[in-house]
Amino acid sequence: MARKPLTRDRILEVAARRFLRDGFANTRFEDIGKELGVSGPALYYHFDSKEQLLDAYVTASMAELVRTAEAAMTAADPAARVHAFVTAYVEFQLTQVTGPVAHDQTNLMTWLKPAARRRLAKHQRVFLDLLRSTIASGTGDGTFSAIDPSVAAFSIIGMAQHTIRWYRPAGRLTRADVSAQCAELALRMLGARLLVA
Repeated sequence: MARKPLTRDRILEVAARRFLRDGFANTRFEDIGKELGVSGPALYYHFDSKEQLLDAYVTASMAELVRTAEAAMTAADPAARVHAFVTAYVEFQLTQVTGPVAHDQTNLMTWLKPAARRRLAKHQRVFLDLLRSTIASGTGDGTFSAIDPSVAAFSIIGMAQHTIRWYRPAGRLTRADVSAQCAELALRMLGARLLVA
């Protein structure tokens, strides 16, 4: 069988899985290359260093997450928008889980260099503001209880973010089950009515 071409996307896919499972420090170019059927040094044609590979993975993942959330939040109603945001976020997180996850992106970000962290922070602010502004709109029109939008947004994002640490694909709950329940929990946190899917 012919070997698939070695592309940046394939390298990022394998690296992401290893970073999440083994952490940055324990992931070696040689291990990534072996899984791809090439030598570790062959990866240097695409990435100058393991740090650059991590930067590319985390930044691309965050940019895609922002696009995914924006595409999901089409409703005018703040409760429906929050429900869509959380559902999309959890689904996005859990599609990355193919086995045990010991390191989420928060852990991995600590290995980024300052310039990479600044680039990533821009995407993170956009993502946070999507939810925070929706909560502010909902508290303003009475859809949600009077609650600080920043506190609520950070709390909801934290809940959704950490599903990747405990979810198991072979477990009792499907990704859809987990995302739906997290979305309902978010609405309860905000004092909103529950949405029936």
